[in-house]
Amino acid sequence: MRSSSRIVLIAVVAAAMIAAAPAAALAANAFGLTYKGEATCLVVGCHSTVNHATAHDDFAKDVQANPASLVPSSGVANAWPSPGFGMTGLRANPANIWLQLGSSTGILEYIGLKTSTLPALSGTTVWPTLNPADDAPLFDGLGYDQASGAWEAEGPVSAVSYFQRCAGCHHLGVTRPGSTLTTLGSGLAQIGPSTPTSMSGLSIQCEVCHGTGKTGTHMGTGEGVVAWPASGEARILSSEVCGQCHVSGTAKEVNITGGTFSNPNGYTPDKTLADYLNVRATVPTPGQFVRGNSTYYFFPNGSTYRARHVYYNEWKLSGHSRKLTDSSSHVLAAAGGNALCLKCHSGEGFLARLGASVVPAGFQATISGSPGAWTSNAKYSQECAICHTSHDTANGLSVRAGATCDVCHNWQYEVLGTTVRPGDTIRHPQREMFTGRGLFDVANGSAFMPGASCVDCHMPATYSEVANPGPTQVRKSHRMLPMLPGDAKDWGVREGGDSCTPCHGGSTRDELQASIEGWQDDIHELDAAANAALRAARSRPATRVAAWNDLVKRAYSNITFVENDASFGVHNYPYAKAGLQKAIFFAKSVGARLTLTPRRMSLKVIGLTGRLTYGDGTSASGQTISIYRALPGRGFVRIATVVTSSSGTYSVAIAPYTGARYYAKWAPRSTAISSVIVR
Repeated sequence: MRSSSRIVLIAVVAAAMIAAAPAAALAANAFGLTYKGEATCLVVGCHSTVNHATAHDDFAKDVQANPASLVPSSGVANAWPSPGFGMTGLRANPANIWLQLGSSTGILEYIGLKTSTLPALSGTTVWPTLNPADDAPLFDGLGYDQASGAWEAEGPVSAVSYFQRCAGCHHLGVTRPGSTLTTLGSGLAQIGPSTPTSMSGLSIQCEVCHGTGKTGTHMGTGEGVVAWPASGEARILSSEVCGQCHVSGTAKEVNITGGTFSNPNGYTPDKTLADYLNVRATVPTPGQFVRGNSTYYFFPNGSTYRARHVYYNEWKLSGHSRKLTDSSSHVLAAAGGNALCLKCHSGEGFLARLGASVVPAGFQATISGSPGAWTSNAKYSQECAICHTSHDTANGLSVRAGATCDVCHNWQYEVLGTTVRPGDTIRHPQREMFTGRGLFDVANGSAFMPGASCVDCHMPATYSEVANPGPTQVRKSHRMLPMLPGDAKDWGVREGGDSCTPCHGGSTRDELQASIEGWQDDIHELDAAANAALRAARSRPATRVAAWNDLVKRAYSNITFVENDASFGVHNYPYAKAGLQKAIFFAKSVGARLTLTPRRMSLKVIGLTGRLTYGDGTSASGQTISIYRALPGRGFVRIATVVTSSSGTYSVAIAPYTGARYYAKWAPRSTAISSVIVR
């Protein structure tokens, strides 16, 4: 047996392409683009079920061609508003409606017949003069909410030039004049005062996203080639394809009135969107720009309010847009790439991960194969088309099956079933933190906010065009940052437009903000203490002993778990706090000393006293010490347990046993796999 001055450590570490029918020769439009139209694509035997009746394809209806499609029906008495009905000014006559815009469940807006064909109005009311004259009037302020059966009372019903203002994103191949002669970004065509107002088809058709079908027999073989799938680059995945319309910005050209278009002219998906459009950036304060009679807001965190079509702006500011580029140094540096990381850090890898059940065959042709192929082909981060599918006829732009937040925002060891190792850097453990599991030597907790989802907080409904929006009049922010209640109050966000009040309506924004700041202050303070304790522990010679070094590793992993969750308590305050407290305990325990001194108190009693001191020199209070008796050839028997005092001391009185030796044992881990024994 070793002498009483030696410490013994006992450690156990658990550880195919179908050709379409030939199309007749088509003339190029004013921007030099030739469209075949969706009828060429949506034929029996080809793509007959792909885009029909989707939110994109069903957005515009020709009421003159099909009067029965008008909602509300022109025959319903008093269904259409008149002055004094919350709206003043020009009254729209259902008989003069040309187009009805909107999805089958959302807000509908109305376009009138071209001014030259409109009948005279009675009294002193006259149709406004449109510029250019060959445009069509959009009845501004005239919107019908199908969910509530009510008209939006935004203000005067007036008529503005529809093609100059909106049509570029609502139809196929729209052209319209500009105030000065300008060469478009493609360099193939020009816009000027003589450019005619025209379109190549109603609604958002196939060629808007896939490129024109001017040549060959398949989409993407004319202008705007998207190289899908033959060339190995799935350009259709680029968020710029969606961003040509789902964006707030101004075109490079000047329109006929001297202002700017809100969408790009002549853009095709093979081009760079920035060559055609100035995308609005974030702003230091709310309320940064005015258009017409409306003020539009970008909040300083990049979320938006009273601004339509801003998903691309918000996405550009989010980490999703930089997943591949920001991570390239450690994800792509290794030969052959890192297949595990690319499953979330590249759009192609993520789709390959989802598999054939939810990813079209054309995508699979470009991204399937070995992990090395993913590395060589990966060009996109988490783009719009990675999470959303535009071909869903039931749910519009629905989330792709399996593309939920926690598929990526989790500790990959849990998902893949890989062995967890103390000392690992724990990355993006949001799912585990939220549900309270995964920290080393911390009992599993529970959800801190049961019933809440990621999108409830990270995609708040910050948008509204009306004072009291209904469910069809909101837009979920794609900035992916919570709208904190304190910021919401300072920036004038409407009630319910922040991340907290929709679920915590009984608390004020000040109270909710105080709770968040209180949690985060505590966790930041504990995090600083844990890192300081870890640095000190690593400087001690005891770390050369495997059992002590194991505690160092566990402390490090718990710290990175909390830090890389990045909410600093908001996702799960009790669990984050417990993880850091355990890290501090482990770090300061490294190199601890335990003493044991016997003292005969009488013929029948022996007193055992001792002290436990942490490796950082502080007294170890409240720690359980186990006392063992050992007889030659008969092994150890635990005969007592005692808890250390505030000064780290302990004492116990026992009956003497002839020939016995006594030992104290302390287990700094809850599973008692690391111990200190003193004779």
